[in-house]
Amino acid sequence: MGNPALKDEIVRRLDGLSGDQQSRVLEFVERLDSSRRDGVTLDDLQPLVGTIDGKSAEEMAAAIEEACERVDADEW
Repeated sequence: MGNPALKDEIVRRLDGLSGDQQSRVLEFVERLDSSRRDGVTLDDLQPLVGTIDGKSAEEMAAAIEEACERVDADEW
């Protein structure tokens, strides 16, 4: 952990929680950690910059807008 004082404060506060509350904190931290690992960073995407030409990008944007803006009343 980058900030020892912050870590100490978190541990101090955890000590004051019940076992059930500590379990909930652990679940929350696990969700935070997994969302960080599952995400994509800008560095991951950098090699893709410029690989789609302008015309293709416009066509994709139009297709997304058309498909996502439409409501199918019979779907439900």
